[in-house]
Formats: sequence, C-alpha cells, structure tokens
Amino acid sequence: MKTKFFWGVLSLLTTTLAYAQQPSATNTAPPNGVNAQQNLDALGSPSTGGSNVILSFDTRYKGFINSPYLPESWAKGDLFFNNGTKYSDIDLKLNTYSDEVMVRKRDTGDSIMVDKAAIRHFTLVNEQGQPMLFRKLTDTETKQSGFYQVLHEGSKYTLLAHYKKTILKADFKGAYSADRYYDEFLTSVNYHLVSKNSSEWVKLKTNEKALLKTLNDENGRLKAFIKEQKLNPAKNQQDLVRLIQQADQAGN
Repeated sequence: MKTKFFWGVLSLLTTTLAYAQQPSATNTAPPNGVNAQQNLDALGSPSTGGSNVILSFDTRYKGFINSPYLPESWAKGDLFFNNGTKYSDIDLKLNTYSDEVMVRKRDTGDSIMVDKAAIRHFTLVNEQGQPMLFRKLTDTETKQSGFYQVLHEGSKYTLLAHYKKTILKADFKGAYSADRYYDEFLTSVNYHLVSKNSSEWVKLKTNEKALLKTLNDENGRLKAFIKEQKLNPAKNQQDLVRLIQQADQAGN
C-alpha cells in the first residue's frame, strides 16, 4: 500500500497543473521576505493565469527511509528566473529524485514545484550554514539538462556536482529476501570537470590515479600536494575541491 501511495503521488504530480503569473522582467526591485512570499502565493494561484507552469502539492513521503531532498529540511535561499526576476529570502530545497526546485508557502506550509524551464539558477544555505550555488546546465555529452552545484569556478576549470537519489525497493518477501521493510532513497554524486578552453565536460573518477591523469599532472606537483595536505578526494568533497583549486592555480 505504501508503495502504491508513492506512485499515486507521482501520477498526481504529472497531471495536476496550475498556471501562474509570469514574473515581470521589468521588476528591478527584487522581492524578498514577506514580499517574496506574497509573490510566491500569487505564483501558485491558478486564478492569475500566465505562462509559468507549476505544480502545487503537499509532499510528505511515507514508507521511505531518508528523503529525496537536498537539504533535508527547508533552507533560506534566492531563486533567479530566466527573465531576470529574482525572489530573495524564500524557503526552498532541491528534490534530487526528480531534479525539481521546491519552494514553500510560509502561510500554509504547502510546497510548490516550480517549472524548471523558467529557472536560471538558485542559491541556498545548507544545514552546515554554507552557501550553495546551483545552475541549470546541459551536459555536453548526454545532452541532458539538470541542476548542478558549482563547487569551483576558476580561470581554467569549473567543478560541478550533480546529486541524484534513486529508490532501493523494499524486499521482505520470499525465502531469499533482504529483510528490507521500507523503500529507501539512496544518494549518488557525479562530479564533472569543465575546461574553460574547450567547454567539454569530463565525468570525473575521484580516485587519485584517475584524477592526476585527468589533470595532466606530469610534473608530479599535484601528487605531492595530495600527500602534503593529506587529501582524500575520493571520499571527501572538500578535498576534491582543494585539489581542483590547486590545479587551477598551478595551471595544469
């Protein structure tokens, strides 16, 4: 029943559309706080008309271990539309299962899923108090668009992270079952290195040998840097960022 409930929610999301007001491109004073919330309320009103498509619903997953969201709880952030409109100091998070941006109406607690085609980028503050920048980008290899966190942007390299959650189904029936009584969201992270010279995307393998080959560490400086700083880029994202920053500075 719990699994059926989940797929019932997904079915509802794909069919229940509310058409909202297109943000004005001439609005030079970015709404924030209460003003931004009022605009979001208007954005979610089916009576306003317009061309921005959103889905409005209450998303509370049941029968699952973990959640599809990054971060797990609502975070303060800013949302930037392609037409130049900006919503500041709003509650948002990223659904990494569907790759959709969620915002919250503070008066009702309802969630609004904004049409990703209208979004240019957004920022949020994570649970550790650190700012995170996400841009809507298209992978040059797969030609698929999504929201990627910009971990580093330098003179030579841009380091991106794409977070994706998949579902591990419950398995508790039969003689050889795994005794898993709940569906579970599992997180994976794919890292991409974009060279400013070629604009080509390279999907990074984060083990030391593969990284040093990708970064053309012929003089061994980056290998020495990893050893000196005791970095473990395969298991620590901050270590990976530090290595790419060093490669950018060294001109590798």
